[in-house]
Amino acid sequence: MKGSDASLWVRNVQLAVFGIPQAAFFLATTQRATLERAGLFAGFSTAVWAVVLLRALGGLIVAAVRRMPPSLPQTVPAWSLIV
Repeated sequence: MKGSDASLWVRNVQLAVFGIPQAAFFLATTQRATLERAGLFAGFSTAVWAVVLLRALGGLIVAAVRRMPPSLPQTVPAWSLIV
């Protein structure tokens, strides 16, 4: 990653291009009845959405800290998410 010219966002899109179709195919083939009956986000409560948002924010914090100079401790994301 450090030797590449691609940004973190480009790498994330590259991973999503392969991951999302595979996950959609698996979901459609194994959970078709549930999808048709309840929809894609069946069972998502407020607490689940809060966890999803916290995980996304944590990933962005990790990416931001990893781009900072090496003098900054790399443990900042870990302890900030624990607190």
